[in-house]
Amino acid sequence: MLDHLSPQHHATVLVWYLVQHSLSSFPKILHHFGSCEQATQPNRLAEWQQLGLHANHLKRLQEFQTAQGQQQFAQIVQLIQKHSDFILTPDDIGYPTQLLPYSDHPPILFGQGQASTLLQPQIAVVGSRKPSAHGRQMAYDFGYYLSEKGFYISSGLAHGIDEAAHRGGLAHQRTIAVMGTGLNLTYPSQHQALRTQILENNGCIITEFLPHTPPLQHNFPRR
Repeated sequence: MLDHLSPQHHATVLVWYLVQHSLSSFPKILHHFGSCEQATQPNRLAEWQQLGLHANHLKRLQEFQTAQGQQQFAQIVQLIQKHSDFILTPDDIGYPTQLLPYSDHPPILFGQGQASTLLQPQIAVVGSRKPSAHGRQMAYDFGYYLSEKGFYISSGLAHGIDEAAHRGGLAHQRTIAVMGTGLNLTYPSQHQALRTQILENNGCIITEFLPHTPPLQHNFPRR
């Protein structure tokens, strides 16, 4: 749980909220204003109209400037504080350096557990939700032996290959779950116990998505 958000994190969350996780609009705003803190100054909000943003984002900006909109955003911030142990942006020392070379790296990560694991050597193991018994065993074995050699196993908390890889990594307390929903949700819900095990065994749960983000189909390949 977070006691508060820094001004920089608060501003980044606000921009991310207003553009609804858009990896095309967010860089436009950052390029124009130089920082999220500048972009969210009340006297500069009118400049958003000049950036060619999607109409939905501009509508959300207008709604945010009402009392109801302010209240809705405040509730999101409260949920972030309640469910996050840490927040990372590319300006933070703990942000995963292996993501930085990619132009579409997430501008913010919300996490639970050990943030330091994100800087450790990792291997991602992902695959079918309905693998064969052999495929499931192979995923577990990869997770087991690679984690034994010091790698953290990153996967998506899904049924099938993901679950098996996580369980293999858990054998040596080295696994990271990347979620396609907000941190206040667990998807699939049957993996709540697995999620708890990851956190209890020196692991980490991360997402780029804000609280209340449901398991939308297009978010899973993206994660």
